[in-house]
Amino acid sequence: MLAFLADAHRSRKTGDILDKKVKRIVETVKEKINDQLTQGGSTETNLLTHAHINNLVLKEIPVIKDHRFGFETLPDPGQVPPSASFMSNLDQEVQQRIANEKIAIADEKIAMATEKIVTLENDKAEKDKICFKKMKMQLKNKFQV
Repeated sequence: MLAFLADAHRSRKTGDILDKKVKRIVETVKEKINDQLTQGGSTETNLLTHAHINNLVLKEIPVIKDHRFGFETLPDPGQVPPSASFMSNLDQEVQQRIANEKIAIADEKIAMATEKIVTLENDKAEKDKICFKKMKMQLKNKFQV
């Protein structure tokens, strides 16, 4: 975050940070990093994690209208942007609509399968009647001799 903030407000020609407020924030955070490193008795920069440095940056940057200064429209880390909740609701609505369409299609298939079963059962019953009549006639003819 610190590098992003500095790079986003740095002049490409001179390499200086143009915004005075951002420059003050960057310098303050760098001082805090140096203070914490020297308190530990070491000057190695790898002792502080990115998350710890990011927390130092967040503590220095004021929140204005639900956004941190210097980050334009980026929401505060850990905060869900309003558009994301809208999108998740939209996604839920779309998923619900798709699920309902799938259920409707499945219901249609079940109805068609049930209709086919009834037709096949009726056809079988008719064929059984015809077979029974034929067998009855054959038996009758066989024993009429």
